[in-house]
Amino acid sequence: MHGRPRVKDKRVDPDKVRAAEQKAALFGQLLEKVLTACSSKSFDPLHIELSSKLLELNPEVYTVWNYRREALGPIVDAGGEDAVTTIAGELALTERALMKNPKSYSTWHHRRWAVGSGFCSLERELMLVERLLEADDRNFHGWGYRQLIARKMGLPVERELAFTQRKIEQNFSNYSAWHYRTALLPALYSLPGEQEEQELGRTSVTLPAAEALAAEEKGEEKHQTKQHEYSMVEQNKDVENQTLVELGAPTSASAAVPAEVLDQEFDLVKQAFYTEPEDQSGWFYHRWLLGCSLARYQKANRASTTGSNITNAENGKSTLEEASASAAAAAAAAAAAAAAAAAAAARVALINTLTTQAAMCKELLEIEPDAKWPLLTHTRLCQLLAELGTADADAGGDNLDFDAVEAYKKLEEMDPLRKGFYKDAAQGAAHVVALPLQST
Repeated sequence: MHGRPRVKDKRVDPDKVRAAEQKAALFGQLLEKVLTACSSKSFDPLHIELSSKLLELNPEVYTVWNYRREALGPIVDAGGEDAVTTIAGELALTERALMKNPKSYSTWHHRRWAVGSGFCSLERELMLVERLLEADDRNFHGWGYRQLIARKMGLPVERELAFTQRKIEQNFSNYSAWHYRTALLPALYSLPGEQEEQELGRTSVTLPAAEALAAEEKGEEKHQTKQHEYSMVEQNKDVENQTLVELGAPTSASAAVPAEVLDQEFDLVKQAFYTEPEDQSGWFYHRWLLGCSLARYQKANRASTTGSNITNAENGKSTLEEASASAAAAAAAAAAAAAAAAAAAARVALINTLTTQAAMCKELLEIEPDAKWPLLTHTRLCQLLAELGTADADAGGDNLDFDAVEAYKKLEEMDPLRKGFYKDAAQGAAHVVALPLQST
């Protein structure tokens, strides 16, 4: 009935207690036998079967997964029908384990090892992970695994973008889907060298999966023979797909995303904001989009500076050199002029983007005055417009009277746990939305 607190039933079911005790006893016996076999390097069929039963009871015992890889590695390396049968068994075992705990780090790591052998159907793996993401669309293990399968299958980037958009439209609060787009869009539009720059220049904070894999590598897997170790290169690639990119970090790859595509992405994430303005997953993606816009401006600005330097160098040549270098000087001047025009156009485009996004945040604040994320983003956008020096410009002028210090004080009251962060932001010591503008 309404108005009455729920009282938890503290009665104990003797049958459930007895079953739990029996399960714990069985687990203890199996664990002792398997760990003994692991220590003695005993890889007989009996102990391998016992390890399977143990993992079905508790898939979190990563030492046992390591034991199975060490035991079955020679069979897989030999290839043939035995390898196919072995991998099929490991995939079936991990499926049963994931049914018990779909977020088991050790189980996903083992399944990646099995898929890496090449003795399985990638089409089936893609189908299975799609089923998983239908049931649990925010399971980042599943998203990372899908990226692995997509990479191995060579799936078109456009297909993966369509998949992420479908999942986002089903649930806007999907961190993994938004994050996947930050990798897909640069991959679609950047040149190979630019994509490598993004990978090398990425500042990332690894999810707990990386810690688990690192601990596993340092611990139990150091006892495996070299030929049966899970390839560290492959493991690093897997973990790489489970990282959070520092949103807003400007690279050539992020600068390569066309302005019209960024506008479409801003419209997509705007739908999430008007559905739930306090859900931070979309705001993280919005921050990355702002970083791409800043990167486009900075790239054009650097090109303009380089062109100017080349022109100055050509003008400084001696009289004897002038005759032979006149054509080069003219070409350099034309290139510098074109670069300067492009930089000016990029500046106008950036101001328009920042102004549009600031207006959107302001509109959200009129609907939800106490919403943290619109206020935080609006504050930083106004600061960026001020840094661009838009006082005399038509675009952005309305935002220059905004009092950022007062906004950060309000954020301190709204979000006291991050009071120190907002104090730093008010003093310009924290990158709240995107990296500060750079003139060079």
